[in-house]
Amino acid sequence: MFFNKVGVAERAIVYTTTSTTATWKPQTTKATVLTWEVTGDATGTYVATNPIIDLSGNTGTAIITATTLDWTDLSVITITAANCPNLITVDLSGTDGETLTTINISSHPTMTSFKLPSATVSICSILNNDGLTTLDVTGLNPTTNFLPYNSNNIATITNINMPNVVQVQMYACNLVNGVDLTSFSSATLMRIQNNNMTTTATDQSLADMVTSGMINCAIRMRNNRTSASDADFATLQSRGCTFTFYTT
Repeated sequence: MFFNKVGVAERAIVYTTTSTTATWKPQTTKATVLTWEVTGDATGTYVATNPIIDLSGNTGTAIITATTLDWTDLSVITITAANCPNLITVDLSGTDGETLTTINISSHPTMTSFKLPSATVSICSILNNDGLTTLDVTGLNPTTNFLPYNSNNIATITNINMPNVVQVQMYACNLVNGVDLTSFSSATLMRIQNNNMTTTATDQSLADMVTSGMINCAIRMRNNRTSASDADFATLQSRGCTFTFYTT
């Protein structure tokens, strides 16, 4: 939390990076401008919605902080690997998030920490981030897509409460012990295959989906359930759910 000259609290989004590019370009869709401060092992100040940040003098880890008194006109946050290489951490928890429609932080193999805002967004895309091992989604409530797939080392996704999301794609992560699926009552696509789930986790996944109340959902998962989940499997089928099974 930051304060302006009259003591009004400013909240921030914060990135850290080891990049030395002269054209580091975080992208936001916002009607009013942001103030970007670069500290740590590089320095600089930029006043713009989408600045071009010069990190050519970075000697280690640069801390890039965007502040404003008003986040209510912020709608899109996009951090691509092409425009923002060598990303280490992302902290969006300082934003209100009420007007956010899209979060896209994808294909950053060096990113090790990602803090999300409490927000009802349309799309949350955080795929292909192999540096992440855990993801806390407290307060995040996508209405269309939740896409943390192909992040091969994410072993846990915690504090899930997403009753409005339609497409859930948590495949090809490392969710060996499963993930809480009890809140996905509106899901019409559930992809949790290629996680090498244990039989216990697969059986529990089916129980969770019954508990969620989902109907007419296309479910893709590992083909290793046991007889312990026969009743849950039959219940989901009776609700119009269909299944595609995978070896892992």
